[in-house]
Amino acid sequence: MRLLHTADWHLGDRLGTVDRAQDQMRSIEAILAHCEENRVDVLVVAGDVFNDYATDNLSGLMREFARRLAPCFRRGMRVLLLSGNHDKEQMFQLLEMVQTYSGPEAARRLYFVGRPRILRLEDPSTDSFVQFALAPYPTVRRYIENDSQVKGLMAAERRQLLARAFASKIEEARGEVDAAIPSVLVSHVYVRGTETSTLYRMNEEDDIPVEPSDIPTWSYVALGHIHKAQEIGARSTVRYSGSPDRMDLGERNDQKSCVMVDIGRGSVADSMVLLPLPVTPMYSIRVNPGDDIDQMASLYPDHERALVHLDVTWRPGADNISAMVAELRRIFPRHFRLDQRPLTEASVARRLDSDPLDMTSTVRAYLARKLEPGSGRDRIFALADELVEEVRNAALAD
Repeated sequence: MRLLHTADWHLGDRLGTVDRAQDQMRSIEAILAHCEENRVDVLVVAGDVFNDYATDNLSGLMREFARRLAPCFRRGMRVLLLSGNHDKEQMFQLLEMVQTYSGPEAARRLYFVGRPRILRLEDPSTDSFVQFALAPYPTVRRYIENDSQVKGLMAAERRQLLARAFASKIEEARGEVDAAIPSVLVSHVYVRGTETSTLYRMNEEDDIPVEPSDIPTWSYVALGHIHKAQEIGARSTVRYSGSPDRMDLGERNDQKSCVMVDIGRGSVADSMVLLPLPVTPMYSIRVNPGDDIDQMASLYPDHERALVHLDVTWRPGADNISAMVAELRRIFPRHFRLDQRPLTEASVARRLDSDPLDMTSTVRAYLARKLEPGSGRDRIFALADELVEEVRNAALAD
């Protein structure tokens, strides 16, 4: 059985005032193109399919998703959509309930998974089965039978209880699956020690971390929740796929991919392939007095589709801030934040103290003067951005 593992789609998300629908549909189209090109049997979305505040747009989002899925369904592909911390728990419960009345489970193509369970799917290439242990994001309703256990607990104690209940449920699932049949664990959870670009709209203190030892050996473990793609420890078959696109500035340097694996056809690790996905460019751009705003379009050739944070400083009595902002808005139509502040001696000192290494715009301006158009300039810009980011991170670490 060939699987394609992805997660953290966050359909319906916005960054500031910018609707991400076009970016998300581009990612989905790329994922489904990989599914068709590689004849994938099961698409696994390991949680955070939707954003919790986007349920008003659910029908439109699902309609667009279903339209793009139709060719894959006609071919026989199945899709597992697991509930994450950004998916409304009640919504997934309702969708699961509706599914029970929609026909035999074996005939389904789309599975909404809002509770821990074991699912067996037939492998069409071998006439055998693959078992899926499905473990949504840990909540009291899903993992603790007697909710009186959590009454009166402090928040930290409640999270510890949930982490233990989650580990117990995974151990229970290991005892329920048939050891003679390949098994895949799909979960949306934070494994302690994971490297993160950012904890998307959550703090680690608010999360429910589980230990790497709580994730035992399976044929493959498909994880969601952490947006940075990676394996856990030295186990290449225990993986976060990462989000399919950059979600905020903390991910602006991440390259995105999905994971394709073959289950039950020899070594899973040997079959594993990371399939690249298109990414939305993201920038944090500082505009200083005297900067040539007209050059911004050439400095950032992808300015029309980039998501941008603009930080504008202006000189009272010398600069026309309204005209500056209007031009910047025209050049960067997808800016999600625009800060503007008048330049004073105190503000200069604060800026220098706060981020003396913000040189991205300066470096790009220098390269734009030195490089001829079409001489691989976009690639050089990208490499320069990565180098500046490395310098910034090294400075912060010192």
